[in-house]
Amino acid sequence: MQGPGAVDTGAASLAGGPASLTDDGRVQSYTVQSGDAPAAIGERFCIDYITVLQFNNIETTVQPGDVLTLLVDPAVEFTRVP
Repeated sequence: MQGPGAVDTGAASLAGGPASLTDDGRVQSYTVQSGDAPAAIGERFCIDYITVLQFNNIETTVQPGDVLTLLVDPAVEFTRVP
């Protein structure tokens, strides 16, 4: 069951890395792969990529091996893309 946060739409071009899930099936994090782009990662998880970068204290670019937290605290403002 997915919570109100990120929704994994599946691996895609420029966002093909693995996502980790919580025990109850919510998307918890994403591991950046070579060639990944923030906009594509955001699109894959139905989250504005700027929100993903800001939440993870990243200014512009992601690096292979970066683990992006996608499971947010409900008290934190989170921009979800329809």
